[in-house]
Amino acid sequence: MVREIVQFLLGNLVFFFMLVAGLEIDLRDVRQFWRRPGTVALCARALLIVFVGLPILALSIVSIIPMPLPLKGLILLIAICPGKLFILKNLRKAEANIPLAVNVTSLVVLASPFLVPIWVSVTGRIHTVDMSLSSFSVLDLTLRKVLVPFAAGVLLRHLAPQWARSMSHFVDRVASVALLLAIALILILGVPNLGQLVPGGLAAIFTITAGGILMGLGAGGPRPDEQNAVMQATVPGDPTLVLAIVAQNFPEARIQALLAACIVARTFMLIPLQRWVKAGLSHSRTG
Repeated sequence: MVREIVQFLLGNLVFFFMLVAGLEIDLRDVRQFWRRPGTVALCARALLIVFVGLPILALSIVSIIPMPLPLKGLILLIAICPGKLFILKNLRKAEANIPLAVNVTSLVVLASPFLVPIWVSVTGRIHTVDMSLSSFSVLDLTLRKVLVPFAAGVLLRHLAPQWARSMSHFVDRVASVALLLAIALILILGVPNLGQLVPGGLAAIFTITAGGILMGLGAGGPRPDEQNAVMQATVPGDPTLVLAIVAQNFPEARIQALLAACIVARTFMLIPLQRWVKAGLSHSRTG
């Protein structure tokens, strides 16, 4: 019963978070942002990290560290799914450059329906890793649950901005409550299975997560707010997208429980890593 509820929630949550993300995009701000010098290069570096650097890092790690094939496949899926597709609702708390983070995340959203399936296909062709996953099914899911709601939200914000703001607040609150419920259920599924990740899985998840953070900070340039903005978008493993893909393609309870354990481990690892980043960026601002 718990697994079926998680499967339903996370199969649909990504749609509503992408709708909220689109509703918060103002096209006038986007046009103004792209007139800034250096914007194209900065966004290009962020996209290269998300869709080239992280997948290559993950492929290297799972080829080196011994672990069962299903765990390798899930860790690769976490790495090739963009980090925070619903980042926009949390940016103001992150002390990041909001226009930069919004635009980088928007580019990641637009690219993910096409580049995530490509990486699924690539990893499936490597003999040491069996994703057992159709790139066409991932393309279909990401188009329906990532690109379509995001584009609809942007269009609504452009045509009816006042109504879009009200709708954004309502949908965001409903989705946030559902996400909290899903997180609680993921903990129920994931914590008992953490032992299956020891030691190789935990080492791989930590290395890939830390790698995404460090690459994002490096690509952000000298300004702390821009480093934070790019880093927020390059943290690997958006749980809503990963779980939506797995819910659609892997109904087996053991696979979903193993993925829940991976997400729990990644979440716990992010806490000290992000505190370390925040402390370092605060020191840079005052230094």
